[in-house]
Amino acid sequence: MFLSAGHGPVLLFRAKGIRIQKLPIHGPPIGVIPDLTYEGWDRLRFKQGDMLIAFTDGFFEWTNPERQPFGVEQICKIIKRCPTLSAAEIIQQIHNELVLYVRNVPQTDDLTVLIIKKN
Repeated sequence: MFLSAGHGPVLLFRAKGIRIQKLPIHGPPIGVIPDLTYEGWDRLRFKQGDMLIAFTDGFFEWTNPERQPFGVEQICKIIKRCPTLSAAEIIQQIHNELVLYVRNVPQTDDLTVLIIKKN
């Protein structure tokens, strides 16, 4: 079961076909609205190599000196390019390319990522 409470984008990588789908957001962040109930859980079935990827906006909003954000699409390209790596190695690859992209622009937001991968 999958439910995204205000966090996004959440990506679903399918190893078969090497494709990425952006999953829906089901409501605002937990705790923002007291007593809010969430509906619309999604069922996800994972096959070997499939991944669920969630990350904070610090990754895709961090800009280079020209004020161009790294972007979600760049993250998707990296994931598609190295799907056989471990989750930790994919995270490291995304971080390495992000740091190269932004050059010396200071980090102003957190960088948090979660990858769940079926081996």
